[in-house]
Amino acid sequence: TNGLVTFKTETGIVIWNPTIKEHITLLQPKISKHLGCFLGYDPKENTYKILSIAHFCKTWKKYQKPKILTLGSQESWRVITNSPDHYPTRRYYCINGVVYYISYEEYHKIYPPFIKEIEVDMRLNEIIMSFDVRSEQFKSIQLPARANQYESKLDESLMTYQGKLAWVCYNSYMIKLWVLQDLEKQEWSKNEFVLPNLPQRDLLGSAKLSGATSIGK
Repeated sequence: TNGLVTFKTETGIVIWNPTIKEHITLLQPKISKHLGCFLGYDPKENTYKILSIAHFCKTWKKYQKPKILTLGSQESWRVITNSPDHYPTRRYYCINGVVYYISYEEYHKIYPPFIKEIEVDMRLNEIIMSFDVRSEQFKSIQLPARANQYESKLDESLMTYQGKLAWVCYNSYMIKLWVLQDLEKQEWSKNEFVLPNLPQRDLLGSAKLSGATSIGK
């Protein structure tokens, strides 16, 4: 994120600057053993913040609120009280001061009336969650609607495309690309690309889309 790299170890969160080849290690906040740590950057205030959110755990009876830390300040980890209940996956992007990541919301437990302790059902709704680094506000984004059942069987991923957030569905033969044009209105544009018929494709069996260049290639 803007020149810094972050990754998590068993005991801490490492912030590495590859330009000067130096790093610092932060103690993890006491939320959960299974944490997602996202590095956000606000270009207007030149501020870095670490957002730490617990991954989904079946044994929880109460949602664990995320915590945040501003790098370079004297403050410690603090709780974000306005966070909606959600559970992140590991991949994320920070674009123009907003952190985006795939998440799950609307977690429900349904119990039979006579046995309160037994979990019978759970539902997790997949969304994209956005987090504004400066205002520290969350906003959920609904995924683009799939046109048919075939699209739901394609591989899916988040990526950046020409400086904007993109949601991609793809296989070895085609790419369906939705680009988020307006965050507030949640407006997406859609593009489709047919991949060339390469002889080695049959040998590979499948392909993985890694990302796009700054000019959209």
